[in-house]
Amino acid sequence: MRPAAGPIGFPRLLVPVPVEDFAAELVEEEGVMVLPGTVYGHAGNHFRLGLGRTDFPEALERLERFAERRLADYRS
Repeated sequence: MRPAAGPIGFPRLLVPVPVEDFAAELVEEEGVMVLPGTVYGHAGNHFRLGLGRTDFPEALERLERFAERRLADYRS
C-alpha cells in the first residue's frame, strides 16, 4: 500500500531485540539501511524508513526477507 503522506515512515520494531542491533544486522546481511530512532533522540524501539527511493520495492523485499528470518529465530 502506498503511503498517504510524506516519504518517511517511523515504524516500531515489535521483536525483542534492540533496534540498533536489528539495523546493524540488516545492513550487513541485506545491504538495506534503516536508522534507529535513537539517532533522532527517540527512546522507543522505532526506526526510520525512507519511502522515496526508486529502489524502495527491492529494499522492502530484502527487509521482509530479513525480518522473516529473524522471526523464525525468535520462535525457535
